[in-house]
Amino acid sequence: MEVIDWPRFNWKKCESITAIALNSLYENWFVQLHESNEDADVLVKELTDCIQEYVDKVATMHTITKHSKPWFSPVISDRFKILHKLKHKCRHQKSPANVSAYKQYFSDTVDMLKEAEQEYWLSQCKKIDTLGDRRKWKAINRLTNQQPASKVRLIRIQKHGEQCYLFDDREIAAEMEKHHIHIQHPHVSTDDITDFLKNYEKLAFSYSSEEDIINAPISDQEVTSTFGTGSPTPGPDKKSFTLIDKADRNTMNMCLLFLFNNKAWSAGYFCNEWKHEDRAVLAKPSKDDYHQCVSYRTVSITSCW
Repeated sequence: MEVIDWPRFNWKKCESITAIALNSLYENWFVQLHESNEDADVLVKELTDCIQEYVDKVATMHTITKHSKPWFSPVISDRFKILHKLKHKCRHQKSPANVSAYKQYFSDTVDMLKEAEQEYWLSQCKKIDTLGDRRKWKAINRLTNQQPASKVRLIRIQKHGEQCYLFDDREIAAEMEKHHIHIQHPHVSTDDITDFLKNYEKLAFSYSSEEDIINAPISDQEVTSTFGTGSPTPGPDKKSFTLIDKADRNTMNMCLLFLFNNKAWSAGYFCNEWKHEDRAVLAKPSKDDYHQCVSYRTVSITSCW
């Protein structure tokens, strides 16, 4: 499988390319503001395509298989290619000199590979000291190849007075959704909250005070303060927040301010891409019965554009 080699991604080159690309995109948006009435969804797609274009220009790809080793460097890879040629030469011309050269190169390559593996694991262990408690234990579990003791099991429910289990992923997701939105309170129902939200939405649309701080236009400082606060984990759009942080700050700030303020916030519009999410179900630790919805929690990752 071909994937982007993010550890070797040239972020300096990325910043210089985005300064030109995003500035051109912003100027195009500014012209369209007076000539057409494109909605925020179109702008989100154009911004996403622009980012993907510079990633394709800068990124280098590498192949990952189940046998891939992260300590394999380009130098070691080149040595294996030379070793293959020496083996081929030794097979066809099995002279003492060729055999000796192959064995010596093979021994040196094995030593280099073991040294690279040891240095890799030592570097990963040193990183643990710089991590917080939560990320530290995740890193330890990854290094020791530990798997969680309790994965998501079949969910047990009561259906028509009989006990049954859910096997299909969509059925389990639907049951989890019903469990988490259901209100377990004798004086409050789910319908009450739904009605409250509908009435509150109508009130929000009818309120148009320009002097109110809550409804004030998004400022440049507010957009700037969001840099460096997002998660590096990509959502449904497959774009990491790091791509925003590492792009040219001034031009990215102008594009985001234009998009959020002029097209989304002022119009009261929530872009379709922002409504999508990737949801994972995680088991809660130390639960007695993992066939119940209460033994799990969900985590949702949304798109960053």
